[in-house]
Amino acid sequence: MSLKFFNSINIPIPQNQIYKRLGYCKGITKISKKQKQIIESYKSEAILLLKLQGVALRLPIIRRIDDIVVLSDKISFKSRLLSNLVKNCSEILFMGVTAGKKIVEAIYKYEKTDLVRSAVYDAVASEYTDACFDWICNYYKQELLRENKTLLSKRISCGFSDFSIQYQRVIFEILQLERIKISLTDTYMLVPEKSATAVTGIIKMQTVKRKN
Repeated sequence: MSLKFFNSINIPIPQNQIYKRLGYCKGITKISKKQKQIIESYKSEAILLLKLQGVALRLPIIRRIDDIVVLSDKISFKSRLLSNLVKNCSEILFMGVTAGKKIVEAIYKYEKTDLVRSAVYDAVASEYTDACFDWICNYYKQELLRENKTLLSKRISCGFSDFSIQYQRVIFEILQLERIKISLTDTYMLVPEKSATAVTGIIKMQTVKRKN
């Protein structure tokens, strides 16, 4: 299966999630009109700095032996978490997303001079990055309907439980993340910071119905 690049992802503003990340809890946290105006102003600035991009790849599961998931002669993962996640799946969907470098540079720029602006920028970048995964998943759900398949509701990332952070390099390479301006450090961290990868399973609709 071929790589699918999404060079311009457009997502509705995740308003509630941004305020929640900033510590706002509806009905409990009080925020003045002036404070909200400031937050909204910084939020608008941050959105203009975003460059949301993503890439995804479907790969068939050749076999699953205990905690080892084999996708090809060269690609396999040893992880009980992943193995259990995809135990009823025929394929795995790999995804990579980024909010771009401008927003990250701005976050660090204001970190020492304007903590509120930096915090709002960070919340916006984080929530939009997460929302990119939802956007890609929804795209594939529509595509998979024609094949009588769907995606699992759960997704995982490298570093969760026994799904080693070292697998970030494998995912980085198969997704060709450098093509959307993401690089990988020696410690398996993605750069720019507001970038992430995730994995989920593709399952036949009949299997989903039987489980329900």
